[in-house]
Amino acid sequence: MAVSNFEQSLDPALWRCFDEIIRFGKTEVEQIGQLLRKKLSPGKGPSLPMESVTARLTGKSHAEIERICLDVLPPVLG
Repeated sequence: MAVSNFEQSLDPALWRCFDEIIRFGKTEVEQIGQLLRKKLSPGKGPSLPMESVTARLTGKSHAEIERICLDVLPPVLG
């Protein structure tokens, strides 16, 4: 198993080592909203204007959006 955000930077011979290749495209608006609701559910994070935030995150990857969510969550106490 391998993961890369830079397919073009890898040797093409590498891709012949894998039986299956799965590509993940950029997130769609609905997916962004679902991810935000899951990661920033009530009580977990700040209250945000979801439509505005979703629009600003259009074109970002799932990983980038998750990292942004983690950055705005308060630190875990204990």
